Amino acid sequence: MALVSQKIDHVALLRAWLAEPHKFGHVLGYKKLTPLHGEWIKVFLQYNRFDVLQAFRGSYKTTCGVVAMALLFLCFPDMRLLIVRKTGDLASDILKSIQRHFETNDILRLYMFSRWGITDAKTKIWSSERTQFAFKKTITPQPSLMAVGVGASITGGHFDYIWTDDISTIDDRYSPAERRWTINYFRELENLIDPLGQTRLSGTPWHEEDVFSIIDAKYFEGRQFPFGSVDLLLDELVEIAARKERLPYAEWACNYELKHVQDNDTLGAFATVDVWDCMYSVAFIDPSFSDKTDTDSTAVSVVGVLKGGAILFTGMKLPKSISDEATRITILNFLARFTPIESVIESQLAESSIFFIDAFRANENSNAIKNLWTVKRQYRNKHERIAATVIANKPEMRILAGTQAEYTLEVSRYYKGAPHDDCPDSLAGAIEHLATSPIVAEYAAAVQVLRR
Repeated sequence: MALVSQKIDHVALLRAWLAEPHKFGHVLGYKKLTPLHGEWIKVFLQYNRFDVLQAFRGSYKTTCGVVAMALLFLCFPDMRLLIVRKTGDLASDILKSIQRHFETNDILRLYMFSRWGITDAKTKIWSSERTQFAFKKTITPQPSLMAVGVGASITGGHFDYIWTDDISTIDDRYSPAERRWTINYFRELENLIDPLGQTRLSGTPWHEEDVFSIIDAKYFEGRQFPFGSVDLLLDELVEIAARKERLPYAEWACNYELKHVQDNDTLGAFATVDVWDCMYSVAFIDPSFSDKTDTDSTAVSVVGVLKGGAILFTGMKLPKSISDEATRITILNFLARFTPIESVIESQLAESSIFFIDAFRANENSNAIKNLWTVKRQYRNKHERIAATVIANKPEMRILAGTQAEYTLEVSRYYKGAPHDDCPDSLAGAIEHLATSPIVAEYAAAVQVLRR
């Protein structure tokens, strides 16, 4: 407490911090902030009904926002701030950072003592979602700080400042529904801001139709900072540059160059496994119901779980529909090699699916092991399914050596908008079913009991 035994000139100190806000960031412990970051902080500080900051990932833009919010509370102690991020937990991380600065930073405590005669900003309202500062003197329904994720209901709230940070993420890259949800929520925030309040949107773009696409181009002038425009430490620059070799170029371009290019990078090859040694597996058939040459085909995928937890898959592609008996028999012989605990037929018409299940059952009468047949209707578009399952799980996936070449190539050469996508789509369906089927869950639990 000796630190706050005498007062300082808090007016001069605040004036100095506002002139060079990156140095205030240094006071808070963010030693890597540069004068350019100081200009970013001013984007948050200077009054504008709306403004935007777009900078590459890892450039400290969110840190600049945290520094700016702390400074804003020193300028406007009665401010009501709403922080919005993709999820509530991510928004809470920012709120808790601001809390910690006011709670533990000795310079801030000295400032508060000199200006308000307090050394502790903490009050009874001090959670991961809501914060009331002790220096807030006005009585309002909203506290000093609130943190929410996209989709949270805050109808009736009123705020002086709304900061939306990284509300567009990889989910928006692959899901049109997620993009629409994010955009609609962002627009609804307009109802929560006071007439003289401010809104900021910071982050990186993920898709040409994400939330940044609805912002007028004039707001991006002097507000976009791609990779190479910020002086970072050499080891950080080298590490970020190395990501260009690991990421699909389309993803690198939007997150680091802040521009959009055609997303035509292929899925790429998978590591192989020589022996099918899975504890259990499922099969998924993406069927054709007609036999148009060069346009219709049937794809079959089998996905299993190896003892170490990795995902092993195989599959095949057939040129005819499942209305062809020879095609059905080929599929049955293929499935007999792997004995999946559940075999799924994708269909848009339940009636036709039942008909073909009966046809499969008639053809497998002579087989010693019969398939458990189910039907699944797919609702999401193909790329969305493939991205959320195959692309997302690729590091943990292996392909069985000797898998049909046509199937293997169609999976490994897949990209958004590929003309042939039946094989990766059936693989996506199998992975999704492996993760969501109640039958699979029961079987997996039984396997674990037996292993114990």
